[in-house]
Amino acid sequence: DMLAFFGIADAGAPGLLDDLDAMASFRDQGAGQDVVVSLGQGTTLIFEGLGTGSVASFADLVADADTQLILAGAWS
Repeated sequence: DMLAFFGIADAGAPGLLDDLDAMASFRDQGAGQDVVVSLGQGTTLIFEGLGTGSVASFADLVADADTQLILAGAWS
């Protein structure tokens, strides 16, 4: 799976992980429950059933942030 984002600049460390984590807040509802990610301005992502009790970054939700968190239109 991949998450593609539009309108985000890749600043700081290479890749989007640090940029996305800086603008997101994570609410992990516990093992087997949902993870709710708020990105501001009303944007919310819900990862159903992916809770572990310790999700605090997009890195905790994907196996490889460099290939799974991408800028929209940056894949082929």
